[in-house]
Amino acid sequence: MPLDKNKIKRLRADVPALTNQIYVNWGGGGPSSKSILREMDKFTKRDLELGSFHPKIRNETTRALKRTRESCAKLIGAEASEIALTNNTTVGINLAAAGLTWNPGDEVIVSDLEHPGGYLPWLVWRKRNPIKVKLFKTSQNDDQLLQNLEKAITSNTRVVCVSHISWLNGRRLPLEAIGRICVSAGALLIVDGAQSVGHIPVKIKDTGVDVYTISGQKWLMGPDGTGAVYIRRGAGKKIQLSSASFRSAQKKRLKTLSFTPEPSAMRYEVG
Repeated sequence: MPLDKNKIKRLRADVPALTNQIYVNWGGGGPSSKSILREMDKFTKRDLELGSFHPKIRNETTRALKRTRESCAKLIGAEASEIALTNNTTVGINLAAAGLTWNPGDEVIVSDLEHPGGYLPWLVWRKRNPIKVKLFKTSQNDDQLLQNLEKAITSNTRVVCVSHISWLNGRRLPLEAIGRICVSAGALLIVDGAQSVGHIPVKIKDTGVDVYTISGQKWLMGPDGTGAVYIRRGAGKKIQLSSASFRSAQKKRLKTLSFTPEPSAMRYEVG
């Protein structure tokens, strides 16, 4: 729906960074609005008034985290149980890389448009496991991109990791078509969504994506240190916990050194 001039003026007035300049680096970090800053300030003041471990604060925080998971799920057309909150995009890719059980000869394929957060995690695991990391060229058009990907995939391919929108040139990759190729090959599709959520509509269930990372500080205009990751319900069985915290366990008992993981994607949250 087109925006009228008055609405655009009101929106710009809500973002202090737009008062005396035209801001174009949303791909690096989006400036927050006054309304976002007010909500952050509200939580900070409550913390100062009562203390962070006061029952009211803890209950308010729990409800706020729940609402945030629900909001992230709504943004991409997922279920709240498939969302884990993180502190940036790269955390989501790392937890997937660390959570997979690797076998000798396994392959990971990444595109030539990836952010370091999209390829470095795989190189780390290549040092620790006998796996192979391969690069495929995105070329100049989508048809050639898909052909290159199909040629790169083998029976040993476990993961394909791409960006929905490239941080280098803003190119939007044909995610649905890539997803079909990965499903056919039995490979997990892991996607860096840092440049897409808040920028373009995302309907995750139409894509065949297994893991999709979300950045809070770019197009969503949130503060640094915010993000989320979508982990498709079925994919969660393949991605084991590589770290744990209080929120990871539905039940836990020190006496028997045992725990039952949280059934939702919240089990991947560390905090």
